[in-house]
Amino acid sequence: MLDTWPNLPIHISASQYKTSQLHSEKKSLIATLKDTSHICQIQLYEPSGSELERILQAMQKPFPALTSLAIGGSMAIEVLPQAFLGGSAQHL
Repeated sequence: MLDTWPNLPIHISASQYKTSQLHSEKKSLIATLKDTSHICQIQLYEPSGSELERILQAMQKPFPALTSLAIGGSMAIEVLPQAFLGGSAQHL
């Protein structure tokens, strides 16, 4: 049924997960990152260390439509994986 909808751009905006949030909400973010061809903006604020690790692992494919990426907060990212964004985000 979803095949009838047009391919719309995806904007992801997420802030620090609270312990009260459902595990399914955390999994939804990771699942959304799998549709790399439609994601145009990603904004992540205060991801925890383990969540950031999972997010960066999910982002090791090209994101051809990505025009904006913001990862903010007090946690420093020392080294991004070499395969981050699959080495390609041509519009970023």
